[in-house]
Amino acid sequence: LQKRLDQQGQQVIPLNLLLAGYVAGSNATGWMFSYYRSSKSSHKGWFFPWRLGGEFLQIESQPFARSGIVEVRLNYGMFGICPFREITDRVYINLDFMLLVGAETLTDRIDRQSTNLLLGIAPKQSLYFIPDSRYGLVVGFGLYQRLLTSEVYKNDFGFQVEAGFKF
Repeated sequence: LQKRLDQQGQQVIPLNLLLAGYVAGSNATGWMFSYYRSSKSSHKGWFFPWRLGGEFLQIESQPFARSGIVEVRLNYGMFGICPFREITDRVYINLDFMLLVGAETLTDRIDRQSTNLLLGIAPKQSLYFIPDSRYGLVVGFGLYQRLLTSEVYKNDFGFQVEAGFKF
């Protein structure tokens, strides 16, 4: 096998994190998953991995029950930046700032549907324990915020806990 080297001649060992977690906010609860990948040779200082993820959220019914809406479906994607920085030995801060783009489909009491453009921002501040070894258990916790153009899910503020693997 040929080893990949960076410009300084150091071996590049990609950082791969596969995480799953629970989210609980003021207007929604659910589950999330993320895959982070960084191909820098060193993960000291700031680094910017790319992220692929998803969420399965149950929105509280009170915000939309008063409006005559009986069902809400949100379909969206998120993209943005997710910088990490080691703050102490094996403890990293993560400052995700994601833009959210998609659609919401609302169904009212007489079964009429409407679809609206969904835009928003989704910042997150987390701390992660990431081992120095090539493989290992990763744990994290943090706070998240959501501000959306949705008619029924306009904002959310909450916490999340995650666990997964480094490989």
